[in-house]
Amino acid sequence: MSKKENWPDEWEQGLIKTQNAMGVMFKELSPAAKAFVQYAKIATSPLLDVGAAYGATTIPALENGATVIACDLSEEHLSILRKSTDQKFIHNLKTLPKKFPDELHIENESLSGILISNVLHFMDGESITHGLRQCCKWLKYDGKLFVTVMTPHLSFYYQLLHEYEKRVQDGIEWPGIFNPKLVATDKWSDNLPDFVHLFEMDAIKKVVQQAGFTIDKIEYFCYKNYPDEHRTDGKEFISLYATKHSKT
Repeated sequence: MSKKENWPDEWEQGLIKTQNAMGVMFKELSPAAKAFVQYAKIATSPLLDVGAAYGATTIPALENGATVIACDLSEEHLSILRKSTDQKFIHNLKTLPKKFPDELHIENESLSGILISNVLHFMDGESITHGLRQCCKWLKYDGKLFVTVMTPHLSFYYQLLHEYEKRVQDGIEWPGIFNPKLVATDKWSDNLPDFVHLFEMDAIKKVVQQAGFTIDKIEYFCYKNYPDEHRTDGKEFISLYATKHSKT
């Protein structure tokens, strides 16, 4: 089994602070991450975990028999991931301290599945569009994409919901781009970049479909192991999984 004692301590309930001020790693898996882990049992080619952090999803995917490429901006995170992986699975783990998508050089149609969990909300619209199109190229036909993103319903972002909706009505292409430090608590502000990209369901559906995917399931959710102070209405996050339907 994994050696999660190598992980840093919880910063808040269910959350482990990243080392590079890029939010947190959720110890609990999102619905999309759970589906990714289950998919690992039948994947015939490697899987890619973008924003792997300390391995909350990578490790159980390895334990389910998959070969996993764990990508993260921080080599420190990936070092802890390697130390936390049981030696009998380590030969199926590849770690890439790279920025998604431009620093990744992956052969087209070489992957069975890709997870992008709590990463897209740190990217601008152009980068998200390009990144998802790259994912479509990297995946085999009928390959699977799994995504988790934050919404403006999340705790301190909830006060931005009205502005988000106004931007949608005004036809703004990417209505969810804000500076989180303007609304976050002091504790969280120090652990966030000065950019966040929030999504409602229609916006994330559109960009995923335009990249060449058919959405299999999409839902709002909130983590169960999550501080009550950050909950609002059960729409704090979006989980989706989709299938590549286009030839590359």
